[in-house]
Order: sequence, then structure tokens, then C-alpha cells
Amino acid sequence: MPFDVFHLRDRVVQEYRDYVESFVHVLDPRIDDFVRERLAKGELWPEAVLQLNPAYEPGPTLGELAASGAITADTARFFGSGLRLHRHQAEAIAAAGRGEDYMVSTGTGSGKSLTYLVPIFDAILRDDPARHSVRALIVYP
Repeated sequence: MPFDVFHLRDRVVQEYRDYVESFVHVLDPRIDDFVRERLAKGELWPEAVLQLNPAYEPGPTLGELAASGAITADTARFFGSGLRLHRHQAEAIAAAGRGEDYMVSTGTGSGKSLTYLVPIFDAILRDDPARHSVRALIVYP
């Protein structure tokens, strides 16, 4: 029998809805009506979204980048020498190594974080890693 992910989602949402509604006790009838209406409309549980993760073009491993001199062997060892990058990650790391500005705009789960963490770590290892100072500032939305 095939697995029905949408049925599972409906069951999980219903269980969560029952749980949430079990402790929502609003004394003011107008506010209670408003809250119940919002809950009935699914305010806390939007419709299911199905997305496919694209296959990203493979790139070199971190070990291969280290062998070519693009990053240090210690950087590759820290993140995992056998870690195979996607092409967009390797291109971003190469741009960083050349001191160029770059922007990576890819989907969720595509490894964007490595496109700046690897170059930051590598730059620190190449420039007196014992020096204790701010080397990078990472701002997340």
C-alpha cells in the first residue's frame, strides 16, 4: 500500500489542532469567537506544500580543492575532505579565494552556508589563526 503523505499531514494537523484547542480558554466571548474563527480557518496550520529539490550539478570534493591549492588541507580536513560540493559551491569558494564579491542564490538545502563558511575558515587559517580578533561577521535574516 503506498504511503499517503497528505493523509499523514492531515492526521498530524488534527492532533496538533486538538492539542492547541485543549488549552485555549478565552473568557471574553468576542475574543473567543475571533480566536476560534482563526483556528477554524487554519491560521496555525497552512495548507501542505510539496516541493522538489533540484539536482545540483556536482563539483569537486574539499580534498580535491585542497590538492589544487584552492583551500588549505586543514580547511578540507575540518569540513571533511571527502565532502563533495555542488558546482555553485565550488565556484563561490573560488571567487572568494580570488577576493571577488559574489552572491549565491539557490534553493533551500543547496548548501549556501558552505559558500561563505569554507572561505572564512580558510582565510583565518591562512592569516595567523592564533590572532584572536574578529575576522568575519555573519548576519542571518
